[in-house]
Amino acid sequence: MSSPERHRLFALGVGGLTLLVPGLLLLGHPFDEARHVLGTLTGWGLALAVIAPSYALMARCLRAEVESSHGQRFFKIWAGSTMGRMLAVIVGVVLFALCVEAPPLFSFLLAFFLGYTLLTGLEVLLLVGGTAGRRHA
Repeated sequence: MSSPERHRLFALGVGGLTLLVPGLLLLGHPFDEARHVLGTLTGWGLALAVIAPSYALMARCLRAEVESSHGQRFFKIWAGSTMGRMLAVIVGVVLFALCVEAPPLFSFLLAFFLGYTLLTGLEVLLLVGGTAGRRHA
């Protein structure tokens, strides 16, 4: 699968999941929170803000790894991406909890972790699945 095709599929997947998951959470609001809309949209937004740059960085990392056999470069980019994701998650959750008055934490955390899990799955499926065939061909 070519990079532009992979990027297009990622964008379509992100768009579809963004309509589906927060939409269902907003319609069903599984937790009885006064401001569940704020929690749901902010949680999903944080997941997008973490995963989208991670996808871009990992796509670049895998392209560099496939084009050259520079294992150290691959590891450095991968480790940096992982640490960046972790730091962004911690900062985002702490800021939401501290800066929002009476934060709707249950809807925020549910939307965030659903987004993080589903979007990471999409990222891995497209990036790792897209390069597996080329390595063994």
